Amino acid sequence: MASASSSPDVDATPSRERITPRLLSMREAAEYLGCSFWTARDYILQGLIPVVEMPPLRPREGERPRKTLRRVLVDRADLDAFIEARKRRDGPNVEVINYASAVQR
Repeated sequence: MASASSSPDVDATPSRERITPRLLSMREAAEYLGCSFWTARDYILQGLIPVVEMPPLRPREGERPRKTLRRVLVDRADLDAFIEARKRRDGPNVEVINYASAVQR
């Protein structure tokens, strides 16, 4: 007798499509750019990548009101614009090696 958990026809939870977040943390932004956290942080501190300032919620009792949240969030669209602005249209200054001719030498 096969159990219900091993049957491929029985699915206990419906599959849900994962939502891709638009706002990324600095670590996620660094991963998206393919650089280190510290490089992404430097780009943000230099103003090369804008940050999203989310309004704070009502402060808890006894806390002082804040103007913005402490968490730094970056819009994925700003990262895409940052990448597009830095693309080289003339190609890299790298010599292209023809491996077939290099092997024959």
